[in-house]
Amino acid sequence: NQTIVECGIENYKHKGLLLEISFTDGSVYEYFGVTPALYKKLMEIAQDDELVTLTKHSSPTIRGYSFWALVERENPMVKEIILEHVDDSVYVDRMSGCIGYQEKLNEFFLSIVAPNCINVDCAKLPLEDIEEIKAKMK
Repeated sequence: NQTIVECGIENYKHKGLLLEISFTDGSVYEYFGVTPALYKKLMEIAQDDELVTLTKHSSPTIRGYSFWALVERENPMVKEIILEHVDDSVYVDRMSGCIGYQEKLNEFFLSIVAPNCINVDCAKLPLEDIEEIKAKMK
């Protein structure tokens, strides 16, 4: 499809197994059966500027996945983005193995960039940056 190949992604909506993608040309496509693993794969193909925009999305899940993808890519805006979200204390559902729990989104962001926390292969912020962010969090 020409839209999918040539246009940028403007927005994502993922709920349950339904993914809706809005493209910059105004086209909207819906995909059913999109699991969290497939959704994460889609985040891998988004451009960095699209991911930065998605960190401001109305869905906390999309904000979280977008931020995580940027950290994995070692995007230089990571600290700036996390500072923009120090008050983003909405709860998101998380899974660790077979255990589900809720965590504040700002704490999730911090856990991705803090040394020795989840996804140890991600780029980490220096401890002084972590302390600065923690001091500003609600």
